[in-house]
Order: sequence, then C-alpha cells, then structure tokens
Amino acid sequence: MATYQVTGPDGKKYRVQAPEGASEADIKARVNDHINAPRKGVVGTIDAGIRGAADMASFGLADKFAAATNALIPMDRLMGRNVKSVWDTGDFGDAYRANLNQERALTSYDERNHPVARVTGQIAGAFVPVPGAAAVKGTRLGQTATKAMQRVAGKGVLGRVAVEGLKGAGQGAAYEFNKADGPITQRLQKAKQGAQLGGLGGGAGGLLGAGLS
Repeated sequence: MATYQVTGPDGKKYRVQAPEGASEADIKARVNDHINAPRKGVVGTIDAGIRGAADMASFGLADKFAAATNALIPMDRLMGRNVKSVWDTGDFGDAYRANLNQERALTSYDERNHPVARVTGQIAGAFVPVPGAAAVKGTRLGQTATKAMQRVAGKGVLGRVAVEGLKGAGQGAAYEFNKADGPITQRLQKAKQGAQLGGLGGGAGGLLGAGLS
C-alpha cells in the first residue's frame, strides 16, 4: 500500500492509503469515504433518501441550489461541513464552485454507500408536483396540451405508452440539462441522452400501468 496526500472536496489536505498505481478516482473515493464516514448510519441513510428526492424533484438543480445558498449563507456549517461563503473568499463564484464540488462528492458517496435509499428517494421525488404546473395547465396553451394528451392516452395501450414516454422524455431532458456543466452544446447533448432514457423509462412505466389497470 502507498500513502497519498490529496486535497479533499472540502479543501482540506488528507493522507490516505491506497494500492500502488491506484487511479485518481479511487484515491478521491477513499478520501470521500473518510470525510463522510459519519454518514454510514441510519441518519446518513435517511439523508441520502431526502437528497435523492430533492435531486429528482428539482430536475437536477438541488446540488446547485444548495451550493449557491451556502455561498451566501453558510448554514451547513451548523452540521460541521466546511462550506465556503462569499464572506470568506470575497468571490461568490469561487465559493459556489467549492460548495458544488462538496455537494457532488456527497452525492457520489451516497451512490456508493446508500444506493437503495438514494434511488428510492429519486423515485419518490419524480412524483412531486412541479411548482407552477397547475398555473401553466390553467392557461389556454396548457389546456390545449392537456386535452391533446388525454385524447392520445384514450387511444388504448399504445396511446398511454406514448403519453408517458413523452412525459418521461421531457423530465429526462430537463434533468440532464440542469445537471450538466460546460458549454450549451454539451448540455444539449446531455439533454438529448436524458430524453432518450426518460422516454424509454416513461414508456415502460405507461405499459406497466396499462397492464395493471
């Protein structure tokens, strides 16, 4: 085993042991596991579920929202996290990026150590009503779209599959677009992939629902 000194997602220096020639990703994962060791218990499992639900309900914006909020008001320091704020760095962008790095490291930890809780939370979050959806449905355009989907869904199993697939594609595209970073072309490519996966998932769900009804 070799000893490596690396900077963790919280900005602190850590010394960890890993096999000779270990990849950078493996070393970072070991540091992340060390930092988040207190989350191995029941509380960590519950929080992983809550974070998963927030992730899906916000269409992938929960980590960015948390990073921005802490950059202004570092409330997560009350839980012992070394979040950054504009009052420390003097630059909102620097604080935001540092906090986002921590949020994503925490998500990575949950995916490895609390996968069931996180996925369960994400599934639950997918059913949370979208803020403002009711107001949009009340508009002329919204009413027209709703009636059109109802007509298609009324065409039988294939119609229902088509409608649920369309909904899933929209959710998947929005989620992946929001989660991605980089130039708009890269984010649109991610949105395309999300639409494809979401469409397949939504369509499968519609088929399953039709079979059970």
